Amino acid sequence: MNGIGRPQFGMRSSLAAALLNFCLSTALMPLCGYFGVVVGTAVSMVCAALYFLAMAHRAIGLPPGPLWRALLPKPLFAAFPAGLLLQLMPPPTTGLELAASGAGYLILFGLGTWVSGYFDPYDFDLFERHVRARVSIGKTSATAAAKGKT
Repeated sequence: MNGIGRPQFGMRSSLAAALLNFCLSTALMPLCGYFGVVVGTAVSMVCAALYFLAMAHRAIGLPPGPLWRALLPKPLFAAFPAGLLLQLMPPPTTGLELAASGAGYLILFGLGTWVSGYFDPYDFDLFERHVRARVSIGKTSATAAAKGKT
């Protein structure tokens, strides 16, 4: 929505999330303890996301059904095998195991998005330009550092 000049939608949904999170967490904490805060945060984030989507659909004038049928299948296809593998693995007990699980999920999800055809030529071009710009910045910094030492 920022790209079409409507940043107020993100602001409104963020404010709704913050207010709802505070209210729900404060109300649920005496009843459920720490998990009341977790539930309050999760519910507020879901509600704020739904509020944002409702505003966005109204603003762009597209019905939600066709839009979501076009957007969701490829990411879900990419996430399902990685999520299934994580479910089959024993829960991580150390920081290293957690990092390895996260890295494994990221790699499998990345491969899934690539195999599903989620990225189009524009995305690959954008990625290539971004990497090329970062590499040239790194080379410039290294060159400047080398010149500074002499």
